[in-house]
Amino acid sequence: MQRNTFQQFWEKPSQRYGAASYLAFSLCLILFSSPLFRILGFEYSGFTALFVSLHILYWSVLKSVDERGKGVWEILKDLWQPVLIFSLIPLTVSLLSAIFIQNCSLRDGIVFYCEIVFPTSLIAMLSGVFFGSLRYSKRRIMMFTTLFWLSTFLLSLLPGYFSAKIYSYGWQYGYFPGLVWDEAMELQSEYWLSRVVEIAAIVSYLLYRSKIHKGKAGLRKIFSSWQYWLLVGASSSFGIFYFLQFSDYRLHDYLHDVLISGNITVHFAGNNFRIDEAKYYHAEITRYASEIDSIYGLQPSQKIDVFVLPTADDLFQYVGTREASITKPWQRAVYITKGNLHSLKHELAHAILSDHGSLPFDMSWATGLTEGAAVAIEDDYDGIRSADELSEQIFQMGLSAGVKNVMQFSGFLNSAPSTSYVLSGSFAKHLIRQYGAEKFLTVYHDRDFHAVYSKSLPDLELEWKNHLKDIEKPLDHYDSLRSLYYFKRSSILRQPCIRRIGKLLKNADEAFKAKDYRLADSLYSNAATESGRLKAIRGRVFCKLHLNDPKAALAILDTTPSVRETQNLPALRLLRGDVIAMASGDLAAAATEWSEAMNLELGDSYFEAAFLRRYFFGSTNNVQGVQKILRDLYGLEETGDKYHLVFSIEPSDYSGYLSRLLLYVSYFERKGQLSDAYRIWGKGINDLKTFRPINPIKEVVLFEDLMKKKYSQYEKIFNLH
Repeated sequence: MQRNTFQQFWEKPSQRYGAASYLAFSLCLILFSSPLFRILGFEYSGFTALFVSLHILYWSVLKSVDERGKGVWEILKDLWQPVLIFSLIPLTVSLLSAIFIQNCSLRDGIVFYCEIVFPTSLIAMLSGVFFGSLRYSKRRIMMFTTLFWLSTFLLSLLPGYFSAKIYSYGWQYGYFPGLVWDEAMELQSEYWLSRVVEIAAIVSYLLYRSKIHKGKAGLRKIFSSWQYWLLVGASSSFGIFYFLQFSDYRLHDYLHDVLISGNITVHFAGNNFRIDEAKYYHAEITRYASEIDSIYGLQPSQKIDVFVLPTADDLFQYVGTREASITKPWQRAVYITKGNLHSLKHELAHAILSDHGSLPFDMSWATGLTEGAAVAIEDDYDGIRSADELSEQIFQMGLSAGVKNVMQFSGFLNSAPSTSYVLSGSFAKHLIRQYGAEKFLTVYHDRDFHAVYSKSLPDLELEWKNHLKDIEKPLDHYDSLRSLYYFKRSSILRQPCIRRIGKLLKNADEAFKAKDYRLADSLYSNAATESGRLKAIRGRVFCKLHLNDPKAALAILDTTPSVRETQNLPALRLLRGDVIAMASGDLAAAATEWSEAMNLELGDSYFEAAFLRRYFFGSTNNVQGVQKILRDLYGLEETGDKYHLVFSIEPSDYSGYLSRLLLYVSYFERKGQLSDAYRIWGKGINDLKTFRPINPIKEVVLFEDLMKKKYSQYEKIFNLH
């Protein structure tokens, strides 16, 4: 029987040609696309569904036109087997390619394919039969079919454009997550609801069409038939589901409190901010907007809304991503979590520059200019070094050829994200500094470098590189390690296992939150083995610490092969020192790790944490006191009296006293008591003036500069002297 089915399929030329086109499509996707898209997974399934929606729709229309003498259900009986065969060809080709191309999780890929492609095939077939059964000429039917495909495709994307959501549902592709990759993406119940209403709508139209086609009954009988009321119900359900995608009422209801700063309105949940925090962010947002306007020579423009969500899970629920802050310039809206507010200035730049962007998204169609414009406003990219300094180090290390390749979206994504941001930011800053903001805003909109600057992009790039050579400094050991850590990374598009690893890490995080540390450790272990990810290694260490087994945590850092890789080791120095101190009490060995972490200077926060440990914990013999503080910091054994906890250890020098003071005030900052933190810091610094060396070491100078930068803002905001 199976053999006869395939024989009948192969006898018909249209089906042979169709099968050949599916084979060609699959091979092209596998052979010529990036590693993420070529394996059987979400991306492969999505592109296949788009192809299927076109071919099966038009093929079904033509078949139905040829068989007009038959009823709708007879036509469907003839079509379902060829449609199934068509749909299975890309799946079969991908499964066969897995023999030669690594695929981390075939099971997940098969699930995605079944969830996305087969429903699209069914809807395409049903829609084709519906249009093919219309009593019009073939030409008019094909015109209606094309209009149907295009209009439903465009309409499906509108909720992602007009609402807070970055995702959309459409029968042609199933689910589009937006241009942000959520590694742990899984199709939720809302996706299945979208499929149900889509299929119900087209089935009800077919049933109603069949009723009209068969019967000679009058309108009264047709309107009283169950087919008619099924059509009304299905169409209404589809309409309600579709229009609910535009609604953000739940988001506005959740973030019911507002903070207004000039033309910027911040929406937040009142219980998520203390009074000091609200006052601080109000002032910071005012400062950010003023600095951006000043750099680009702008006047405050239209109203901008900033939505601050408490957690990454909230961001995923209301917007559709856990991984990134989202700005929609065309809406003048920013969606961000409280924990990521350090990137708010960058996101605000996208919104403020929207008046100079291009339709329909009100940003530059050159991704390098869009992101570069937002990076260029920052003096320090990582809190310590500028984008110019880091770009110069990228070139010295031979980690990039230049900025030209990251100007367009595909090139931007094909590079390591940190490399793309730093290079584009430095290049944009050079253009603004050398030629002025007005010309930059013109090229931001037009993307015609020669028309604006009378120079080609390669000439401008060479000019920028020459400027970087003027500030070039010899790289020391730590500069090299830092550059490798920041920039020697692969693009998302070149990580075929990204979905599998993301899912493992998501499940591990959920188990950790539920305090099932053994399960979490097992999942983190699998992720670490398969990917070597820094997050997975850290997760394993945290699990062992919460299981009160610091020696096992240290063993993980000693024996996991990926720990020694350049993209992991620098960031693990701090953690390794902490674990050594908790596992063995060897503060000298721990101090060696903390010194390495401090010298690496991986951003301001990392440097401050390493400085604190090196000069406070590393300069005392009070092992028990250090261990108690570390257990408190990691949430293993909380101590109520923070003053006694911190001041039970006596430092040996000025650096130690500075570090102890920072640790103590950090407890107030975590609770949102920012004015108290500044008051205590100011008094402590005054008390330490007599202990300050005349010529402090460079680490102390950098630490003091970072603290001055931070607390000078507190002084302006809280009017403390």
